[in-house]
Amino acid sequence: MVWVEPDESPVHEGPYAPYRQSERKELYRKYAEQLVNDGFAYYAFDTPEDLETMRNDFKTAENPFTTIRWQCAYADEKFADLVGR
Repeated sequence: MVWVEPDESPVHEGPYAPYRQSERKELYRKYAEQLVNDGFAYYAFDTPEDLETMRNDFKTAENPFTTIRWQCAYADEKFADLVGR
């Protein structure tokens, strides 16, 4: 049996390090903030109870799924309150 050695890994670092997800937090934060700033994502401050209520309110006989589409304006308002804007 022949084993394939990876080009890059935590043991053999290369240009795409770090390789462990826990070590990539700052990289993820950068892109998450870019998505928020560009309007493709938003901050959510819903409690588990809020989410369950929204799921139940959204569910109908015609739509038995529990997908939630929340208002971005509400999230923007909550974020502004949080950061004191």
